[in-house]
Amino acid sequence: MKLKLETGDIFEFKGGGIVGKVIQWKTGSPYTHTGIYVGENTIMEAGATGVVTQPNWYTQNTDWFRYPDLDDTKKKYILRNALKYQGRKYDFFQVFLGLFRNLLWKLPFNSSVKLNCSEFVARVYQDSELPLGDASTNPMWDLDWITPKDIANSKKLRRIEE
Repeated sequence: MKLKLETGDIFEFKGGGIVGKVIQWKTGSPYTHTGIYVGENTIMEAGATGVVTQPNWYTQNTDWFRYPDLDDTKKKYILRNALKYQGRKYDFFQVFLGLFRNLLWKLPFNSSVKLNCSEFVARVYQDSELPLGDASTNPMWDLDWITPKDIANSKKLRRIEE
């Protein structure tokens, strides 16, 4: 059975390779990459070439999550907010610093010009007035230091099952 994806659904990819293995080791999570489904078999993600829109090829090693009870207006709001980040550069430096997250998380860091995959997803939802986490209840929830694991563990999301 194929999943019926909706605009705003979030994918969590369980990647391999050297970078994926480092992310898995550091976060203690199988998830190494995340992005947003924007409709018509299309996703948006922040990757090595920046924030891009492309066909959805995440069919294996992927879990999908949904923010429950989104009406069409909220879905359009998510899409509009995602599109405003299109073309932003990927933040390789922030990903590198993420290896030292436990030591650096209190340092001010603003990467609003460049984004990593998790920050892209979290900022789109934050901009859509649907925050995925709350720094007042989770001191590690910080949009500048967020990981795929943080998004997958959001209490606001539900995993989509086939």
